[in-house]
Amino acid sequence: MDITLNIPDTLAKELGEIPDSDRQAYVVDAVRERIERDKAEYEVWARKKIKEGVDAAKRGEFVPKEEMNAFFAKRGINVRD
Repeated sequence: MDITLNIPDTLAKELGEIPDSDRQAYVVDAVRERIERDKAEYEVWARKKIKEGVDAAKRGEFVPKEEMNAFFAKRGINVRD
């Protein structure tokens, strides 16, 4: 897959200083590292949100039925009562 990126001139200059034979591997490694970091950060965020929800449920705190129905209706999902 070919991808075209618009990057700041200063970064392009630095990238241009990397030998041609290493440049693609360098960029691929940088993208891979960013994707993995984003996945890890998302997982931490998701686990935190899930724990908050479970803790709230244990305390008996739930979203009112009407609010949940409105949430789903806004997304075109019909909820049966």
